[in-house]
Amino acid sequence: MASTLSLARMNQSEAESCRSKPEPLDRLISFSLLPPDHYLELDWLDSLLDPLLKLFGTADDIAAAHSVLVGTEVLNPSFPSGTPAYEIWDGEIRWSSPATIRSAAARLSWPSLASFIDSLPASPEAARSLLRLRDFDGDPKAYLRLHCRSLATFVDAATHAGEGIAAWWD
Repeated sequence: MASTLSLARMNQSEAESCRSKPEPLDRLISFSLLPPDHYLELDWLDSLLDPLLKLFGTADDIAAAHSVLVGTEVLNPSFPSGTPAYEIWDGEIRWSSPATIRSAAARLSWPSLASFIDSLPASPEAARSLLRLRDFDGDPKAYLRLHCRSLATFVDAATHAGEGIAAWWD
């Protein structure tokens, strides 16, 4: 089974509930705590977005993406091992607050991300080489367009709803 980067947008009280009790945290990572449109699966977007931002973005762009895709704090610190009894690919479920997401939103807007993607060569082989993608054999521009547009829409929805974002590998 392949691992996938998963995101969930939720309010501060939902995050605090997940932080303090195993049942809501279990429901969160089982995709049953929130409405379906509050979840987003991004495959391995970070492995393409990170080199893209390092080439064409700024340190602030990289930090904004990191705050959304990795989170700024552990959501499940109440558990002695840091991980509930069930197993996920990476034991930490991480969280970024609504204020952090609001601050990252402008840098992760679709026009901003599209401008970086448009800077890549048209040839998939040349784009893969520039991004130093050894284990990716698709078209990086097409992949990034699809996933970055979804990410930008998701972050925008979280910002407008005053929500933070949880991130984990499943």
